[in-house]
Amino acid sequence: MPFLTPSPTSPLFAEILALGKLGRDTLGFLPNSAFEDRARQGTLLAYVSDEGELGGYAMYDLPRDEIRLGQLTVADNHRNKGIARSLVDQIQQRHGSRRGIFLHCRNDFPASKMWSKLDFDPRREKPGRSFDGKPLTYWWRSFGHPDLFTLLAAEDSRPLAVLDACVFFDLVSESPNLVSQALRSDWIVEHARLAVSAHLLQEIHKNPDPRERARERQAAQPLELPSGSDLGWDEFREKLKVRHPDAPASDDDDLIHLSRALAAGADWMVTADNKFARRYRESASALGGVRLVSPAEVVKAIDEIAQSDRYRPTDLAGTTATRREVDEKSLAALAEHFVNHPDGERIRDLKATIDEAAALTSHVRLQLVEIDGEPRGLLGLEHRGDSLVVPLVRVSNGVGAPTISRHLLAVLRDEAIGLGARRVDVLDEMASRPVIQSYAEEGFFLVDRRAQAFPSTGMGGLADLGAKLEAAQAPFAQALTTNTAPSEHEAAAAELAYSPYHVLGAGIPTFVVSIKPTWATALFSSELAERQLFPREWTLGLRRQLVYFRSPHAGRGIRAPARILWYVSGKDSPGGLEVRAVSLLREVLVGEAEHLFHRFERLAVYTRQQVESCADDGQAMALVFSHTREFATPVSLDSLRRIITGDPKSRTVSLVSPTLIDEHMFADVMRQGFPDEY
Repeated sequence: MPFLTPSPTSPLFAEILALGKLGRDTLGFLPNSAFEDRARQGTLLAYVSDEGELGGYAMYDLPRDEIRLGQLTVADNHRNKGIARSLVDQIQQRHGSRRGIFLHCRNDFPASKMWSKLDFDPRREKPGRSFDGKPLTYWWRSFGHPDLFTLLAAEDSRPLAVLDACVFFDLVSESPNLVSQALRSDWIVEHARLAVSAHLLQEIHKNPDPRERARERQAAQPLELPSGSDLGWDEFREKLKVRHPDAPASDDDDLIHLSRALAAGADWMVTADNKFARRYRESASALGGVRLVSPAEVVKAIDEIAQSDRYRPTDLAGTTATRREVDEKSLAALAEHFVNHPDGERIRDLKATIDEAAALTSHVRLQLVEIDGEPRGLLGLEHRGDSLVVPLVRVSNGVGAPTISRHLLAVLRDEAIGLGARRVDVLDEMASRPVIQSYAEEGFFLVDRRAQAFPSTGMGGLADLGAKLEAAQAPFAQALTTNTAPSEHEAAAAELAYSPYHVLGAGIPTFVVSIKPTWATALFSSELAERQLFPREWTLGLRRQLVYFRSPHAGRGIRAPARILWYVSGKDSPGGLEVRAVSLLREVLVGEAEHLFHRFERLAVYTRQQVESCADDGQAMALVFSHTREFATPVSLDSLRRIITGDPKSRTVSLVSPTLIDEHMFADVMRQGFPDEY
């Protein structure tokens, strides 16, 4: 056996004294009696080679429930053979019931670089006893026995996130980035545990500034994994080496953090090193179910735990398209999907913007539109006072990009109205090109690649609208205020730009138009579409401008610009005998059925035969409409009759053809359809 405890009278003891004297400059002076005392107590341990040579020795004490290592030295001709580790491991084996081993070592001694390799962690510093007070570091090697904090952690059901050194250093810096600021939020620790492994102390020890070292150690202390919670981490380290034999040396520290996270049963290891995460993500998951995530991703993951309802996808307009909060798993790939390459945007710049938005979950909502499982739209929303601020509005390339763009802009208007915001401020200067091309149609004013919209609710004169817009600091508001006699075309343009406001007193006509439930479901009614077994086609369901065909004979008198109140016919059909929506009528065209079919094929659900069946003598009518809003409360046929005639059972109200009603009637219908708005 290579380990011996010599007696004070043995030749081996004399060799130990001689070796100790050779290293006196760094080991310090101890009288022979100190060695004799340890030899008698059995705490002087020698390593003897197979050839009978003294390879090194360790001298230690046993205060309280710890082990104090006084000296550890290896003979010059036996260095680099693992003797120092063997001696320390042997001490632990002999006194394994104690909490651990500690020692003090001057930072400027060569041995200071050795202790971390022997699994010691630098815990704290103090001035030394030398004349110039050079600092001593207190090094500690834990045996991993559970303590009170271990037991408390075992009862803690919150998921565990272990931070790597770079994330920790940014987290505790005096000027952390926005993502790290989010990790400091009180709500985070309500739903998850943030922790650091003991290896972080070794990385802190590399900082040349003693004040910074002390500050960082103090910040790390409450985050440390409890004693014994990462026992066996070295086994995970070996497994990672097997799986990644070509791992670069630069990954060594983070691999130790990962190994300790695996041993501790962590849910996440948080790293800002994207290359490291990509390289080891599969192994981390396979070896222990640890997810390698960025700071932004872990914030989203914790937010999903805190607000699970917010992350459930919702169908858009009864189609296969869904809109949901961006979660941890989808966050990493978003920049590649939505980067604006044509305008020179870099993926890393967009990723930084997305990560900041994702981290600020208490302020910013980051939402994803998916179609058939593919990311097609991305929105960032933040409510600031009177404004809905939009740091991100993107669509990916592909079929229907203009349709998705207009739908996203409409969503922004609706969100602003729901929040009571007076305007929408799009700050995304790299917004996707289809989005920029859709700004005008959705009432957004473009200025230097940024855009603003001013959605307004209510009904009234154009001057009333102008006054509301002046309060919101909208451009052109004064022109509306001073226009005391607007034409119906000017009023209709204002309704488009500042939807859903309706301008009264300018002569815009309103028609009640009857539509069969089948066409209502396909064209605009998401409520009826949701009752179907199969969702409607998203290219129509999300489209903001659509076409309804009918017979020219049955459509006499209807003209544009106008408003349409959609009356769904069909006594025995779901949603029948009700006014269910309002639209802005953009165009009314009469022409050859074949020509109209080809012109508006993308905007309608009709087949050629169905268009031809609407025709009179080969002529059909196309109603081009947009900005449709479904009523919050459908208006029944009896209520409509009462509004028009005063009698809910009146038979004089025939809705076979478009029925013109006056503004007072229109206003009454709108008040019933949107009781909380008017």
